[in-house]
Amino acid sequence: FFFFFFQSIFACVCLLLMVIGLVLVVNCFMRGLIRSAQQAYRYVGRVVELHTAATLKPKPVPDHFVKGLCSHQEILNIEKRIDGLDRLDLTQRYKKHAAVLLPLCVDENDDPAVLFTLRSKHLRAHAGEVSFPGGKVDDDDCSLSYAAVRECVEEIGIEPERVMGKWHDITNKNSTMSVTPVIAFMGKICQSDLRLNPEEVADVFIVPIRDLFNPDLRSNWSLPSGMKLPQFDSGPHRVWGITAFILAGVFNTVLVPYDSY
Repeated sequence: FFFFFFQSIFACVCLLLMVIGLVLVVNCFMRGLIRSAQQAYRYVGRVVELHTAATLKPKPVPDHFVKGLCSHQEILNIEKRIDGLDRLDLTQRYKKHAAVLLPLCVDENDDPAVLFTLRSKHLRAHAGEVSFPGGKVDDDDCSLSYAAVRECVEEIGIEPERVMGKWHDITNKNSTMSVTPVIAFMGKICQSDLRLNPEEVADVFIVPIRDLFNPDLRSNWSLPSGMKLPQFDSGPHRVWGITAFILAGVFNTVLVPYDSY
């Protein structure tokens, strides 16, 4: 009798432990599911924020904002705004990474400007397109910023005077890798200072920021879905795609914040 009694008690205890274990497993699973859902919600929200920042309606920028953009004090102010970003970091989501350098500079007329490259026509990817210096991050690159600077030196033969920081990560058009924009100040650039790598770069052109962000010289291009993205028409080549998206987003958030004028 006692044997069957204790056997029944033991079976009940085992069943209770199994139920408790199952509840704990389900609880952990649900917590993980909720955490993943929260992260996904936050990620989507951040992507929407970036898209909004890059597609704000162009408006005239006061001259005093543009003229002082490359002053020492304003460079420090830009760095503070970059440091204050709650960056979207996508490097954990993708196995492949790229870094591009957004080269803020002073042109031959002493005006704040941005440098662009025209990619060589015989490249396998994005041939003949306007871009910023940059490319895939190598295994031996010590950081994303280092990779962007290395690519800049390889492509056009000069390095920045000052690396100011990283903007939010985005993805390439196929969503197969993360792309980190690195903002840098190049100093004053003359065309004679550049040493182009013809294997990668067909041309380099510099556009004053006053012209880039003139609303009359701005337009949009549309994705097949109908989504409109920024385009800059003031230079010798139109700037569109991921390059225009980065440029507009960086300008509206950290160079001359949209709500500051």
